[in-house]
Parts: sequence; C-alpha cells; structure tokens
Amino acid sequence: MKFSEKSALIHSLKDRTLEVTQDYSAYNELGERIRSALEEKSEDSKLRIVLVGQYSSGKSSIISALTNDSSIKIDSDIATDTTEDYEWRSVIITDTPGISAGRIDHDAITHKKIQQADLLVYVVTYSLFDNVLIEDFRRLAVDYNYKGKMLLVVNKMYSEDGDYEELCRTYTENLKDQIGEETLNVMPVSFVSAGYALDEDADFHPFSHMDDLAVKLETLIEKNQSLEGVEAVGQIIATSIEDELAGRVDGTSSDEQQLLQRVEKVVSRVKRDAESALLEESGSIRALSRSLGSECAASVGASETVKDEIDEASETLNRKASESFSQLAERFSEFDEELDSELSDLSDSNLAQRFFDRFESKNSGVGVDGSAASVDAETDRVVAKQLSSLLGKGSNQVAAMSAGAKAGTGLLTSTGASGSAVHQAVLGVGKALGVKFQPWQAVNIAKTIGNVGKVLGPIAAALPVFFEVVDVIQEEKRTQQLTDGRRKIREGFQDAGAKIIEQLENSGREYIDGKYGTLINEISAMRRARINEANDLEEGSRQLRDISEELRSCL
Repeated sequence: MKFSEKSALIHSLKDRTLEVTQDYSAYNELGERIRSALEEKSEDSKLRIVLVGQYSSGKSSIISALTNDSSIKIDSDIATDTTEDYEWRSVIITDTPGISAGRIDHDAITHKKIQQADLLVYVVTYSLFDNVLIEDFRRLAVDYNYKGKMLLVVNKMYSEDGDYEELCRTYTENLKDQIGEETLNVMPVSFVSAGYALDEDADFHPFSHMDDLAVKLETLIEKNQSLEGVEAVGQIIATSIEDELAGRVDGTSSDEQQLLQRVEKVVSRVKRDAESALLEESGSIRALSRSLGSECAASVGASETVKDEIDEASETLNRKASESFSQLAERFSEFDEELDSELSDLSDSNLAQRFFDRFESKNSGVGVDGSAASVDAETDRVVAKQLSSLLGKGSNQVAAMSAGAKAGTGLLTSTGASGSAVHQAVLGVGKALGVKFQPWQAVNIAKTIGNVGKVLGPIAAALPVFFEVVDVIQEEKRTQQLTDGRRKIREGFQDAGAKIIEQLENSGREYIDGKYGTLINEISAMRRARINEANDLEEGSRQLRDISEELRSCL
C-alpha cells in the first residue's frame, strides 16, 4: 500500500472511530481518551523513537552513550520509573521503565508511550529472551506489526568471552530460533556494550560498538521518516479500542473479574518483592566484585603481595556469593508464606463467597429467576475450578496449576549453601527448584583473569628497574604492561562477579517466573479468553472491533 493510500485510510478510520464513540454513549469516555492521546501525539515536532524491553538491560546507558548526556540516571536496580524524552540528531528518544520487573504501573506507563511511538528500539541483554520477554516482543513485532519499524539491540555483550564478530554470528543464529528468521530478515540487530562507551577509560570506548547502533538507527529513521506521526495515529486508535473491549465482556460476572484481578494483584505484589530481593543481592555482589577488582588493580606496581591480596579478595567474593544464596533462600521462603496467607484471606472474603455461590446457582441447571440457566458451563467450570483450587490450597497449588512451572514447595534450602564454596549453593538451588544446573566450582579469580601469574610475571620482572630506565620507549612499554595488568585484574573480578550473578539470577528467575510469573500470565490469558468467548457484544463494540481489525491489517 502506497504511503498516500495508507495515510488516507488511517485518517478515515480515525474519523469513523470518533463517530462511533460519539454515537454510542457507553464509549464516550473512550472517544475522549483517544482524542487526548492524539492531541498529545500531535505535539511531537519530530519523529519519536521509544526504547522498550527488559528492565536493567541498559536502555538508559544506551541513550546516555548516544546523546553524551552524563546526567541520565544509570543504576543496577530499576533506575527508570517514568518516561523521559531526549533529543538526538533529528528525533526524540524516549526512555521507558522495563518490563518483567513486577511493576504493573511501569507496564502501564510503557504501554501508553508505545502508542505514541513512530519507531521502537527493543533492548535485551546477552541472555536474550525469556518466556515473558518473547511474548512481549512478539506482541509488538507481530501483533502490533512493528517489526519493520523496530531495531533490536543486544546489550552487555562484554559479559561474553570470544571474538566479537564470531559472537555476533552465533547470537544471530540463536535469534533466528527465538524470534524467527522472517522477522530477523526485516529487523536490524545491533550487538553493543553501552557501558564501555561510558567508561572513564577511553580505551574501552571502541569496544562498545555504539557506532554500529547509531548507523543502523539512522538508517531505520531515514527509511521511515515519511511515516512520522501517521502510523502512530493508527496504533493509538487500535490499541485504545482493544483495551476498551477487553474491559467490556458480556457474559462474564463482575465478581469473577474482580476476583481474578485481586488474585493477580496479590501474586504481582509478591512477585515484585521477590524480584526486588533478587536485584538487591545481585547488586551487592556486583558492587563488591568491582570494589575488590579496583583495590587489587591499584596494588599492581605498588605492592609486593598483590598475588596474596588477589587470593584473599577471591575468597571474600566466594563467601559473599554463598551468603547471598542463603539469604535469598530465606527471603523467598518468607514470600511464599505471605502469599499463602493472603490467598487464604481472599478465599474467606465476601467477594469469593459471593462468586462461588452464584457459580453454584448458575450450574444447578436453573437460573436465579427460575428459568433455565444460560451460560457457557464448560468455560465457567474451568475458571471456577482454577480459582477454587488456588484460593483453597494456597501458593503450593499455584505452582501445581501453573503449566510448565518448575517451582517446588520452596526455592533454596540453607543446607545447600553451607560452607564457602559457591558451587554447593548452586547445586542446592538446582535441587530445590527441580531443574538441572551444571555444577561449577567456587570462583577462582586468578584463573578468571587468564592466569594471574602470566599477567603479573612480566610486570614484576620489570618493577626493580622500572624507575631507573632511561629509554623512553622501554618506559612506555612497561607503563603499558602495568596498565594492561590492572585492567585485566579489574575485568577479572567483574567477570567473576558476573558469573556469580548469572547463577544467582538464573535460579531466582527460574523460581519467580515458574511460580508467580506463569500464574499471572495464565490469569491474563484467562481474561483474554473470556473476551473472545463473549457472544453478545453490543453494536458499538462490533463496529469498533471492525475498525481495530482494519487498522491492524494496514499497519
């Protein structure tokens, strides 16, 4: 479809939408929300690019590196809790809170800003997609049809060892499996380490590969410049209609919807607390590994006992890892007890009792007015059975009813984290989760940095004569040896910390997503299914649905 034709169609459908929302009083508020969103979009004087994706994936770091704005808040925790706009060359770049952080308010903020987007930049880390991220990505790329107006960024590539070009090829093959070759063929991908671009040491900057991202982003902008504002109008209208219809399901009781929402809020809050605990422990390990690396690096050339200091620092980091696994075990056990208690309280509420009383009345074969019951009995039974099991048996039943969940009755056991060897904690986590982990030994910092002896040997040999050297060239060479040695030690501790964090986050995320995340997704799917099963939508709903479908077909 030519641009002129698409523009005319989208504006025609916009006019039809506003007419329907005016003609049917039940949708007057929808019309006002659409008008407000369109007015807000009309204020954009430039094409808008919205960064979305995984929380703590480095979206803010990417924007800081692109714009050279050092005032942007960057944190290992959830740093962005609202949207922020930044100017870059000829466009507006919008930073958003990340998904998969257990924050419903964050998801709503991001969802609204996506409606205003002309282009999207989706950011993940070197770990690529988990189940939650891939669903969110496909919703945007396929359901919302952004794949031709989207740039995928894989950040924090510094966490992977190997040749950059070879890593890019390997990751591209992995992405084909996750998002499909067809999508990948129309969507540019950039592999970066934005943190290196922000490092005080300029030697790291070329290894950020931010130039590649900038070039691909410029190409995407140039390709879609003519669509500025036009397709965003269609996205605003289609998404607003879909959200509205999702909240208007005839044939579904208000009590059922409220009960599902209450359960979702309870689980979401516990999930958020569990994720915060996981981020807290990860952050403390990250801070310690950086601190130890800096201290040991500073000793190179200044201390004769640097090897002993590195060994001692290694043990300190191992002890911290063991403590973090044990602490997380205790915290998650507490969260499980909280969830059990809150679900039990909800099962005793008037809302739950009223819902089940009405369900029994509907399924007795006779309506409350004496007429034959007219309901989708099978669907009602499925929903009622799930809610009854969930509220009657607490969080252990949550795990049992969650399809594909790998959670057991608890996350970590403190016995699995006894001693100072980190691998014992990892094995304990794997056993408690019911998943298979590859055991690994306590982190050996000396080995991680590529045999400290090889790094320190030439430096140590040079130290006795370092300050007596006359040859400027030799002095520069030895200075470089010291610099390289310090850098490798810093990187070694950072890599060691990253390996510990990866094990900690993998095990914690497996539990959180398996137990809490899966249930939240099931509740959402249940509510969407009820929408699709509604048989008697009013005429206004039918017209709005037709408009939404037509918009999606042309976007």
